[in-house]
Amino acid sequence: MYHNVIFAGVDDTLLSLAYEPEAAAKYCRDIIIQKKADGKDYSMASLDLGEKFLVLDCGGGTVDITGYKIEEGNKLIELFPLSGGPRGGTEVDKQFQILIVEINGEDVWRKFEKSSMHDSLKFMRRFEGRKKVFDENDEDKVKIQCPEISTIKKYFNSNICLRTV
Repeated sequence: MYHNVIFAGVDDTLLSLAYEPEAAAKYCRDIIIQKKADGKDYSMASLDLGEKFLVLDCGGGTVDITGYKIEEGNKLIELFPLSGGPRGGTEVDKQFQILIVEINGEDVWRKFEKSSMHDSLKFMRRFEGRKKVFDENDEDKVKIQCPEISTIKKYFNSNICLRTV
């Protein structure tokens, strides 16, 4: 990759290549992310020398985790090697579909997917949207708008949706 960039005419003094977790760590090191109290005054600052932090890269296919420490000269020291596995968003989608199949039966889900493709895609898009927006104040139960009542009655066991919106 480096050679291709140089061949394209990019000045190598302006070039820095890094793996995604390292690039994220450099961003975390430099961005102003914490509020610091000094008596009654507050200021925003980046991470200090000696501070440690985690980088969690939650992608579509995998979730990767690594830790860093900021040392003298603003250097990043990797505290432990990158680890993680296939637990990304697509795996969550797959497990959700497995749950839906367990509740309603595979034949019902497949028939619904084939006969009402628009509704099945809309249902999964709603799930996708809901899984991306959550916080510590969320309830244990998550509500996802289900297909129209007529579609549910036609294909799904009534247990799938306790409430339609």
